[in-house]
Amino acid sequence: MRHNSKRSFRKPMSHDEVPRARRSLLRAPIHLSFVAACLGCGSIEQLPLGGSGATCSVEVNTIEPVRLDMIVMLDQSGSMADPISGGTKWSMVAYALDSFLNDPGSAGIGVALQFFSLPLAGQTIPTDTMFSCTSADYAIPAVPMGVLPANASKVSGSIAKHMPSGPTPTNTALEGVATYARAWAAVNPSHHVVIVLATDADPHGCQDKPTVLDIAAALYTNTPSIATYVIGVGQLLTSLNEFARAGGTGQAFIIDTSANGTKQFIDAMYSIRIGQGLPCDYAVPTSRDGNPVDLTMLNLDYRPGPDRSTTVPLSQVQDASQCGVGKLGWYYDDAGAALRLRLCDQACSQIKPDIYGEMNVSIGCPTRVD
Repeated sequence: MRHNSKRSFRKPMSHDEVPRARRSLLRAPIHLSFVAACLGCGSIEQLPLGGSGATCSVEVNTIEPVRLDMIVMLDQSGSMADPISGGTKWSMVAYALDSFLNDPGSAGIGVALQFFSLPLAGQTIPTDTMFSCTSADYAIPAVPMGVLPANASKVSGSIAKHMPSGPTPTNTALEGVATYARAWAAVNPSHHVVIVLATDADPHGCQDKPTVLDIAAALYTNTPSIATYVIGVGQLLTSLNEFARAGGTGQAFIIDTSANGTKQFIDAMYSIRIGQGLPCDYAVPTSRDGNPVDLTMLNLDYRPGPDRSTTVPLSQVQDASQCGVGKLGWYYDDAGAALRLRLCDQACSQIKPDIYGEMNVSIGCPTRVD
């Protein structure tokens, strides 16, 4: 006999607030179960159909969220060697990234790494006057995309082999990383690809155009949309907020290196991990036998925590433009060759804070349509 299985996607809390074992259980804000219609094959649950009094006989199974893939751009300019309490900016960032990569809550996401500036061919390290201004050099990551925790040692090992030197050619570096990001997203259309830019200075060196603003805006507004998150290593870097706004992420995370900068950096990475839309964006499930499901027979029901005793039905809308105020809806989003199931913004914002709630995806009853 086959048994029901459920997987929890929980929202991680602050690094110092929750023990490590519990943080891994609070990775994302909702618990999601895939419900597949099935007769005579395992435990059967009766779920309400939109409060209409009708029920569907369903079997609980697992659904996966769209995978998050981070491309980390790490500034290794000479100023990253500046001393701060307990070490240098560089050692602080290295420790923070290692902690994030090896946190159980980060398991399952993809991470790639690139540095800037890069040395010229034949150089060991870049200098202030000799460094690469060729964007194609930055399009080949120092550590290719790989899934955590397996890729954690490769990223941390690569950082350990580098040392701060050279200027901050952010424009050129982002242009190259953007090429890699677009190529990766094109062959992985069901993944959610983002760029994380960590720097301690404004752009300096190489070309003036296109600017970071130009590149980040193009990445975010084109298809597939790739957001750029910005972490400023230094409390005076408020100018980096413009980069984050252009990249669709609102504002930069500004790290005060005089007051527990390591924890601030880790918390920024946690925020990026949970803030990029995983709870609101899911791959369309397949049936237990691997065949496509009937998309006219799929429904979402939200059960608010902590007791999950009530059911809030969500209705399908045609697309994002039809979400509207007051609607707890969802829609199919065609991301290239892959179809995604995505919550409307209002539904997402309501469900996100509920770390004990549950979202059920059921197959077998006619889709509720708004």
